[in-house]
Amino acid sequence: MAWETPASLTPSGHGYSYTSIAIDSDTGIHISYYDDWPSYEAVKHAYKPYNGAWSNESIALLGATNYRCPNSIAIDRDNWIYVCFDHKMEAPTPHSSLKFTYKQPGMGWSTPEVVDNTATTVGDFCSMKVDNSYGIHISYYDESNTQLKYAYKAKPTGGSSWNRYVVEYYSLHDIGKYTSIALDSGYGVHISYYEATSGYQDLRHAYTWTTNSPIDS
Repeated sequence: MAWETPASLTPSGHGYSYTSIAIDSDTGIHISYYDDWPSYEAVKHAYKPYNGAWSNESIALLGATNYRCPNSIAIDRDNWIYVCFDHKMEAPTPHSSLKFTYKQPGMGWSTPEVVDNTATTVGDFCSMKVDNSYGIHISYYDESNTQLKYAYKAKPTGGSSWNRYVVEYYSLHDIGKYTSIALDSGYGVHISYYEATSGYQDLRHAYTWTTNSPIDS
């Protein structure tokens, strides 16, 4: 097996980071990423149709005081595109919130909506999957409370609201960094993540197949 020559997708000189990739049912390639060009920081989307050329577009402008933007992209069976991202701001004081947007085929991106802003800094290391019933599942880290969290929304449209859960928390422990989420064939939710507590550093796995009570709604 040989790799094709890597392709450059964006203009040089910008800082591109925090990438995520997904493939649609027509073998189109979709990448979400963070562009930290000064004063024009944005979450962006790069797309390449099968046998086509790359194109780029902005998903959400973040503001001049933004720094870092972990994000995750997912595509459902009807080729709707979903992106979640951690909107971090330095001014007036450092804070962040987890946000979500989607795009229907042939339409523009929806206005980003807040998934979680219940702490000063929440939403880092987000990872997202969409199930076959269009339910949206996101794992992420609550830095303010040093805990792993999970958010679920039944559908992207139609008035569904986000339910948020604490997956794991222990007093004085730092749990939930570097999350990754996956769904099994029975709609079980699996999350891998890292505990960073000194003396307890550990790779961890959480799993659920039942619906718990949301911690806030």
